[in-house]
Amino acid sequence: MQRLVEDTDDVHPGVVEADHYDDIEGVTLSAAPFLPTPEQWEVDLAFSRRLRALKTFPITRQHLEIKESTWESSAVNRAQLHLSKLGDRDSGPDKLLCIQEAFDMIVGMVRGTRSSVAGADDSVPCVIMMVIGADPTNLVSTIDY
Repeated sequence: MQRLVEDTDDVHPGVVEADHYDDIEGVTLSAAPFLPTPEQWEVDLAFSRRLRALKTFPITRQHLEIKESTWESSAVNRAQLHLSKLGDRDSGPDKLLCIQEAFDMIVGMVRGTRSSVAGADDSVPCVIMMVIGADPTNLVSTIDY
């Protein structure tokens, strides 16, 4: 599924391209393990504290105005599970796959309830609920990575 890119002027040695990302122009992902810097640790810690503070107040779908017809708790729980695995993954492709699977579940949930295209008004509140519930490790530094 992955192949090592040959040394060229525009690619660094050791960079891996995942076959399922070939359709996205210019996507190359490092196979090197991800290690946040001390500054990134501080940002991640602050973000995690904010998420935990939000968890002390029981946020429901009604708070974020998520329509009952859109909400499927089992899909959100599965998405949270995928996103919570983010801290267990070391490489960029593995981390990206966790994020992609989580978002695919949310988009599928929102899209499945509508006859038209699902927009940000429907999907962003569901993503917020997913992130708060999952509280993924090193989310900010992973996205920065």
